[in-house]
Amino acid sequence: MQDCNLFDGDVIIIRRCQTGTAEETASAEINHKPIKLQRLIIDRHGLYLLAQDDSVPAIYLRNQDIQVLNLVMGVEHYLTEH
Repeated sequence: MQDCNLFDGDVIIIRRCQTGTAEETASAEINHKPIKLQRLIIDRHGLYLLAQDDSVPAIYLRNQDIQVLNLVMGVEHYLTEH
């Protein structure tokens, strides 16, 4: 997830919760299947998950399809060459 400044060895600080706000990085389940960290976008058009990799298309969802499990609160970076 280098596009969002996450690299091997970094520690992600997460908080367990069931809801997200307008735009946060989250781990979630879609139809009870876990997904990787994605950007959770909630706007007037609906709710969707956006991967940090531009080659992966956005996933558009209805509220009943998704369960937010954790939100990223911060990242602890290690001083290594990236």
